[in-house]
Amino acid sequence: MSGDYQTEFVALDVGDVNGDGKNEIVVAGRNAIRIFRKDGDVFSMINKIDLSRREYILALDIWDTDGDGVSEVIVSSLGSRHSATDVGGTHSNNVVSSFVIAYQDGVFKKRVEKLPWLLRVIDTDEGQKLVGQTLGLNYPFDNPIHEIVYQNGKYQQGKDLGISRGLSVYSLVLAKLDTQLPERVVSTNDDDYLCMYEKTTAHVSQLSIFGGSVNFVYKSNEYFGGSNSYIQYYGAPRLGETVDVRRVYINPRIIVTKALGEGKPRLILARNISPSGRVLQTMKTFTSSEMVAMEWDGLGIAELWRTRGIGGYVADFSFKDADNDGEKDLVLAIIKSAGSGMGEVSVIAIYKFARL
Repeated sequence: MSGDYQTEFVALDVGDVNGDGKNEIVVAGRNAIRIFRKDGDVFSMINKIDLSRREYILALDIWDTDGDGVSEVIVSSLGSRHSATDVGGTHSNNVVSSFVIAYQDGVFKKRVEKLPWLLRVIDTDEGQKLVGQTLGLNYPFDNPIHEIVYQNGKYQQGKDLGISRGLSVYSLVLAKLDTQLPERVVSTNDDDYLCMYEKTTAHVSQLSIFGGSVNFVYKSNEYFGGSNSYIQYYGAPRLGETVDVRRVYINPRIIVTKALGEGKPRLILARNISPSGRVLQTMKTFTSSEMVAMEWDGLGIAELWRTRGIGGYVADFSFKDADNDGEKDLVLAIIKSAGSGMGEVSVIAIYKFARL
């Protein structure tokens, strides 16, 4: 485990971002990105990139977009610090202003900025893909999710992936969880339940009643995900109100992996635990967390294992070789303090697995 950092970690990923042939651990706070190297038991911060306070980071991924063998840091960001009067939605001044950081001429610099998509690298049956979603007019995730490609020196919107509108780009995968199954969408919904859908362009609200659509395959009985990161937006006013400011939370990623020697995919998810459950929408307090592995058993998505309880909540995680020993690690960005706005203390933790 790393030392304590007096900040709120919101995103994490692992990859070779400086071309030295070794993986780094890249962690984002709200307005800064830190790059770490782990050698043995020692964590060393080898770089820190300070960002404008007008940038509000939501997510981060490591991905080699141009195929040159060196990964870029892909950052989802809102272009201003959002508040109740500056939020995503119909009356918003907020815009998506994502950017890509690349290592060039011995320094990290923005290769491109002001990209209009909420970005995420997701697992699919064909391998990982960079995907993007523009901000919806009435709800942040109403717009289709497209593959994002890098061509002729530019990031461009590619094909529509056939994922239901209304699902968040941040917490989903496309997976064939069994050889007899087609590729399906696995996602945590707004209420933090794990759901599985057939691919369709219909809005998720049309699929949301179990049994009401053949495209709605599965819903868990247990909460997964959970986050303090959110986008505010104006929803439809409730009775007696002139405007309704709401929050949609950015759930942690889902990762698909295969056990050594086996071809059956497994899901890895974070499960953040709140003593108040999911009742409070304006403030979420998570006091502990677990990491859970699951797989399709023919009837539903069943648990394989879970870690012991973790003090604090998991803001993000990765399943990659963090210490360059040739084996994948479960790498967690953990906020040790109990709730949002309460003097956050963050750490990086690494779990070693012989088999997963």
